[in-house]
Amino acid sequence: INHIVDISSLSSLINLTNLDLYSNNISDISSLSNLPNLIHLDLSINHIVDISSLSKLKESGCRIDIYKKKSKEGVSSVIVESTY
Repeated sequence: INHIVDISSLSSLINLTNLDLYSNNISDISSLSNLPNLIHLDLSINHIVDISSLSKLKESGCRIDIYKKKSKEGVSSVIVESTY
């Protein structure tokens, strides 16, 4: 588990094509909305509730993976699973 919380500085990296932010403490992903060259984004196992800022990436054909870890009862809480 990583401890990344703030990813706002990534918004200027417009040439990124792949971004793996798996297993962090990220909740605000709005800074990723203007990364036009992303083809794969993994945001799995974070604290994301609102994914509306990813609509531009979805429309551009970016593959976005978002899922939450299993609960203590062994049941997955899924937002979006291997997506778009």
